[in-house]
Amino acid sequence: MPSQGPLSAGAGANIAGPNTDWATPGNVTVSDDSRATAALAISGASDGLQMTAFGFSIPAGATINGFVVEIEKSMTGAGTINDASVFLVKGGVVVGTDHGVVPAWPATDAFTTYGSSSDLWGTTWTVAQVNASNFGVEIAALEAGVNTATARVDFGRITVYYTLPAARSFSPGIFGL
Repeated sequence: MPSQGPLSAGAGANIAGPNTDWATPGNVTVSDDSRATAALAISGASDGLQMTAFGFSIPAGATINGFVVEIEKSMTGAGTINDASVFLVKGGVVVGTDHGVVPAWPATDAFTTYGSSSDLWGTTWTVAQVNASNFGVEIAALEAGVNTATARVDFGRITVYYTLPAARSFSPGIFGL
């Protein structure tokens, strides 16, 4: 099955809401230890950290089969950070099935993998939606109610799996016989 990626996020943004904002969200485009951060209170949650502009160029006519998202993340402080949510972004809006996981974020940067080559994240996709600059992933963090902690995201990347249309065969036939 053909794939494209992993490709890196070209942009990062805090999606303002009722929770804690992400500082320096644009730092998610390179794995360089310059991170987006959200300082969370006890039982506090972050707003969404949206990573977009991956630059996919899936061929026209392809069928999208699945997505693998990898997010390099860590935490500091005495508390415990978990995923509050992890969603794909279609047209700039979160869609589909939440892929957030329960294990605590590590103290040093490490990648967490979400999805698979056959996981559409609970929705349908067109090539145009995946190739769009407003396609991506959004993560939010949650402090598990123990103490304060800071959620840190260093980098995000996505691999898209797809199938090309079947080649059409043409049989000219025999004419005039």
